Amino acid sequence: MRVRARFAGAGLLTVALIALLLWLLPHWIARLGVARTALAAAASAALGGSLRFDALDASLLPPSIVLSGVELEGGVARAERVELELAALPLLAGIVSIDSAVGEDVRLRLIRTAHGIGFGERDRPGRDATGTREQTESDSSREVSRFVLRTLVLRGAIELEDRTVSPPFIWALRDVEAVAQVTAAEVPISVELRGELTSGGRVRAHGEVRWRRDIALEVEVDSLALVAAAPYFESGSMVRGLASGSMLVNGAPMHPSIEAHFGLQKARLQLGEIRLRGEVAVDAWIEDALRAPSGRVVLDATRAQLQYAGFFTKPPGTPASLRARIEREGGASMLSGWKFVMKDLDGRLPGGN
Repeated sequence: MRVRARFAGAGLLTVALIALLLWLLPHWIARLGVARTALAAAASAALGGSLRFDALDASLLPPSIVLSGVELEGGVARAERVELELAALPLLAGIVSIDSAVGEDVRLRLIRTAHGIGFGERDRPGRDATGTREQTESDSSREVSRFVLRTLVLRGAIELEDRTVSPPFIWALRDVEAVAQVTAAEVPISVELRGELTSGGRVRAHGEVRWRRDIALEVEVDSLALVAAAPYFESGSMVRGLASGSMLVNGAPMHPSIEAHFGLQKARLQLGEIRLRGEVAVDAWIEDALRAPSGRVVLDATRAQLQYAGFFTKPPGTPASLRARIEREGGASMLSGWKFVMKDLDGRLPGGN
């Protein structure tokens, strides 16, 4: 009898679960359709352009949406595939709670100008949109009360075109993996990113971001090829070698301050009348780094050979430093006003102010 009772209890539980599932399925189906439209509207509002995609697949168990051929208006951001895993119970209450969003083969293009960093031009015609921003917002706002995103993962490449130098220089980061974790509303977003520069070197960043408010990031750079930094030096300068070190980035997203500390290996530098060979330590302090950079740079040349004006040579081991200002020149951020400092010798390079 006990065995029969157990089987009967298990059978009733199974029937109850099936009944609950059958009751939930129509609601999930309806909410998935609403979520699809609302997600497109929310993404368009957050990114400032219409979101388009080639195909959409929805799954009920567990609730999820897979977008293929995703593109932000103008082609500034693309992804071959974006998979969204949704929490089931919040969806019934009109809350699109995304447990995880994973973008594969993402291509993000940014442009830096004298006004800061933004997405690239959005003047290329694209595919048919899922609806205008105004339409999708009004259609979905009645059905979806709010969005919650817990984890965002992006894998792909990032390209930054810096138009503040001439000719424009492109920083390209490949094999990128970026992860953002959201624990609660009004709590800073935890972010981590790593990738490889196509010009040579590896980058890793981690820290916290408050959306459109402030950032606090530590960026670590390993074996950056210095030749990539040549456009940021005065005409006639030469920069060769490898740089490794870290930067602290703090403040408003569009007006951050940067404190950087790097070591240069196998350095070959020519700055005006001064030539450096060997190991050099670099410290920099920069304000409003993206829009109107200003600050100072100090090069410790104690462990390097230094030649000045072709007639003076300092061997490695003798303390000496070079100092410069970071300022805007013709819309570009440049290092200028180099000053040479050594015991019993203090002077400015020709052309320095």
